[in-house]
Amino acid sequence: MMNPVENIKIPNFQIFEKKADLIYYDGPLLSHLISPAGEDYIFYWVDVNEKYNKWIVFQTTPSQIEEYLNKKISLRQFMFDCLEGIAYSIDIDNNIDYHNVFAFNINTILPEYLPTEDSYHVFEVREYPARKKTDENVNYVRNEHEKIQQVREEDSDYRIENSDGEN
Repeated sequence: MMNPVENIKIPNFQIFEKKADLIYYDGPLLSHLISPAGEDYIFYWVDVNEKYNKWIVFQTTPSQIEEYLNKKISLRQFMFDCLEGIAYSIDIDNNIDYHNVFAFNINTILPEYLPTEDSYHVFEVREYPARKKTDENVNYVRNEHEKIQQVREEDSDYRIENSDGEN
């Protein structure tokens, strides 16, 4: 069992955007995702059972990703070089719902989850197009949120009418 790290905020990984699959073989095995704050994370598939796929997730930098892709470091070294030495274990079901998320010190990873020391990148990268976030979309969502807040402040007992005009 990996030793969990206390008092670490667990990111909401479900709202991350996939940038690329760095290793893909009958499904993603190593993926690059971006957090809403623009931080780079690697999802590494390590195990499966009847309910979940287990992933090890760690934060990284664009330069570390480049070093890995250019075969300057192995996947094993890439993992151990993760930011702040913290990784996350996540179980993901077939509906892509996240379960059993916890942080741990990367040095306590189970040996069976470690890639080999000579695990250099040899695969074709599958890029995913970035979702376009326009100022217009962001402003629309912000304005709608402000309208809802204003209605709530004006009438704490508000009700939304249906299309027939009934309450």
